Amino acid sequence: MSNKIKNARRVMKDAFAEDPDFRHGYQANIAMAIYDKLEFSPYAISRKPVYLEKCNEAADSIIKLIFESGFDDKPATPTLEFINSLLFETIPAAQAMLNAEYPGYTVDLANDGHIIYDPKQVPYASISSKGHIVKKTGKFDNYDHALKDLLD
Repeated sequence: MSNKIKNARRVMKDAFAEDPDFRHGYQANIAMAIYDKLEFSPYAISRKPVYLEKCNEAADSIIKLIFESGFDDKPATPTLEFINSLLFETIPAAQAMLNAEYPGYTVDLANDGHIIYDPKQVPYASISSKGHIVKKTGKFDNYDHALKDLLD
């Protein structure tokens, strides 16, 4: 699964966690879409409340499946803490750590330290040779870019 999709799913997961009413609105819309597709015989009219309850349960399962499952707690992009933990004695040592956790990210020497590049070879972070001071570019501060990336 691409990082763009993982990030977009994480944006939704975080939004649902921050605002339960937002999640409830999604669940209600999905439940009603399912409910509206059901065809009731004249004998099943009295069972509509049971069907509605089952539709809500199905909608909850769909949201959990699409947005709230299959995550490890590791962010999709390297954090400041992770970058600061890299061993920069040699480029191969730092690259091996990046490969293990964030395939596609690369590290290279810079004038005054190291630069980490994202998989598209865009500078992601720079590390000063004086104490691993990390500066991340604004694009990667949070997951706000995830939905925009899906549209690009």
